[in-house]
Amino acid sequence: MSTRVHRQIVLLSLMLLLPSLSLAVTGGGDRKSFRISPTDNPPVIDGRLDDAVWANAAMVDDFHQTSPTDGAVPTEATIVRMTYDDEFLYITAELKDSDPSGIRATQMIQGKLFFSDDRFWVMLDGFNSKRNDYFSHVNANGIRRDTLQENNFRFIDEWAAVWYAESAIHEDGWATEIAIPFKFISFAPNSDTWGINFGRGIIRKQEFAMWSSQDRQDWPAYGGEVTGITEIEQGLGLDVVPSLSLNRSRDLVLGDNSGNFEPSLDVPYRITPSLAATFTINTDFSTAEIDDQQVALDRFSLLFPEKRDFFLQDAGIFEFGNIDTNGRPFFFAQDRPV
Repeated sequence: MSTRVHRQIVLLSLMLLLPSLSLAVTGGGDRKSFRISPTDNPPVIDGRLDDAVWANAAMVDDFHQTSPTDGAVPTEATIVRMTYDDEFLYITAELKDSDPSGIRATQMIQGKLFFSDDRFWVMLDGFNSKRNDYFSHVNANGIRRDTLQENNFRFIDEWAAVWYAESAIHEDGWATEIAIPFKFISFAPNSDTWGINFGRGIIRKQEFAMWSSQDRQDWPAYGGEVTGITEIEQGLGLDVVPSLSLNRSRDLVLGDNSGNFEPSLDVPYRITPSLAATFTINTDFSTAEIDDQQVALDRFSLLFPEKRDFFLQDAGIFEFGNIDTNGRPFFFAQDRPV
């Protein structure tokens, strides 16, 4: 191959890469950013986008594909608007669709996976750490699902928070409105800048679009920033979670009946935006949500992922050096039965 031909091939390759590079965020380049303002007239969360507040809210619409063509212009427009008040961060997404009859919306159970549905998601990094974020999904039925993303790669699906969303299908697509309480998010109180990102999936086209990404990845490190979030409070940061345990046994042989009544109390308290504590009375820390069924096919112990919120928050701090399993300080292990 001649030197001239080789140079032409290299030049053509660079020209093909330029469109995607111009739309993606580079590790050493400037991050995407926009500024939002507070509102005294919060929207009604119903997915209809007819509230007056949205007319003057900050807007972003410069999305790009990550799949099937990284960096390409999306086939359908996505318009996101944001505002906030003392208690909530409000986000609305107008998801245009040239064929509303093709919108996939099958999941109807809160918290369950809906990878086969059209969906919109927002990623919030209250400390602008470029490392961790809150990952909130919603589909066209208004079904919500949330996870924590730690260390730019690991999702903690067991974590859950309280937030609100409603969606509605319209004649030109679908829309969703989201309200996220500040009291459920850790953030730096002295900074007005958060990390943020938005994404959308159109399943029938297998098309996914992001507001900010690099090499098809939507890690917190590749997200953008939102500024202007000031004079907000996390509230008391206090939750009271009472519970009651009842059990009764009966021995048919000895005719012995016995029962047990045991109350307990958990009081999670956020001392500072970055420091949390839980006060507990008479709590059995071995109890948790039902574990997923596992089958032991080797000689190693089974690992049951942690599902208690207290231990899930900021769990990524304890993961380093690629020891994301044995490096975690809290987990249940059960030996393989003989």
